Amino acid sequence: MCEWHFTHSDRTMRPGRNGMRRGRRMESPMLKTVPPELLTESVIRDVESVIARGGLFQRVPEILRASFQAYRHRDLNRYIKLGSPFLMAMILGIIALTTLLQWQALQSRDSALWLGGCAMVAGSVLVGILAVIPTRTQHYYSAIVSVPAVLVIVKLAVMPGLLTIPELAVLESYFCSLAIIVVVLALKLSLRDATLIIVTSLTAVVLIHWLVSPVNIDWPRFAYYCVFVALVCLFIAWQNEEREKRAFFQSVMIAYNAALNDELTQRLAVQANQDPLTGLANRRALDRELALEWERARREGDTVALLYIDVDYFKSYNDRYGHSAGDECLVSLARGIEGSVHRPADTVSRWGGEEFAVLMPGVDHAGARVVADRVLTSIDALAIPHDASSVSRHVTLSIGVACLTPGRVDGVDRLIAAADTALYKAKSAGRHQIAVQAS
Repeated sequence: MCEWHFTHSDRTMRPGRNGMRRGRRMESPMLKTVPPELLTESVIRDVESVIARGGLFQRVPEILRASFQAYRHRDLNRYIKLGSPFLMAMILGIIALTTLLQWQALQSRDSALWLGGCAMVAGSVLVGILAVIPTRTQHYYSAIVSVPAVLVIVKLAVMPGLLTIPELAVLESYFCSLAIIVVVLALKLSLRDATLIIVTSLTAVVLIHWLVSPVNIDWPRFAYYCVFVALVCLFIAWQNEEREKRAFFQSVMIAYNAALNDELTQRLAVQANQDPLTGLANRRALDRELALEWERARREGDTVALLYIDVDYFKSYNDRYGHSAGDECLVSLARGIEGSVHRPADTVSRWGGEEFAVLMPGVDHAGARVVADRVLTSIDALAIPHDASSVSRHVTLSIGVACLTPGRVDGVDRLIAAADTALYKAKSAGRHQIAVQAS
């Protein structure tokens, strides 16, 4: 089979030797999060079904859940590296500013409680950040982040029940609201994980109130600053996640259609440059290769060789065995010729009808004659019966060999004409032989 690939210089299809190779494709960013093998018709039908049903909660197909998570966290590494220092600086800044402004009030038994609680918050956040910075741990991002998130929310919700200074208790409630906003809306957690963190935190606060006697929760304040804020944040998180699901589904559909278009483009490119019967390069592809190699040889002062091959008495073969057998014969001959040409730079093509051609850049007369002998021997070894032939009992070839060094103004037609003349000599001399046209 002939192989094709795009070059950077002309974006044309170039022939090779061992089958069809895809050209350079423009990959959709979605293909980085959704493996191409998942973009199947059944998956797309599932996605279309989910989109058609709508509903409050869109279900991501099981096979795409990991891809959806990767889609949501596609910028997670950059997000952590850029956002974590800012988050840590914000927390330390708020603690420092609050401590400074409330310094007089802190000159009491609440000071140790306040500073210890601040250290606990800063430490929990820092440990969480350090735990998810390594790329290998980001797969467990939600689980790692959940632990410090619960600790911080519980501490901030419980602390107002321990502090004796009203101003500090109010500040702690404000900070609890801020922590809930950050956890639910800023940490890129799924709605399920965010809900689990909130439920766990609020449940822990209630249990601490019941089990730890010094803690006296102000329930109206707890409802305003914790429960209500959490419900609002979860509602916003739900909207954001559903919007991300829709965007993800649309991206999957776009990636699928892009893959189909790419496959169609490749198929059309193959059809435009490949002979449909034998799989070799067709005349159009060979003409382009001839022009490219001729110009290259002109620039470098190199040679270009061309074998022009004709199947002897092929019309008689078709008349005797039928056109279907004739097609099978041409396919066998194509394989035999191709198997005799060993260099990847050489191009084997079906010139048209029962004619074939082999383009060999940088080959002289002697080298071209060696390849022609190999082709003739290979086809003779096939021994395809041909009772209607006048030269042999099996199918044979006549081969014309031409090798030229391009001049300053002459075109590739000179090489084609020389190969044609050599083929005419081979046929006139009795067929089943090789003729070489001198330069």
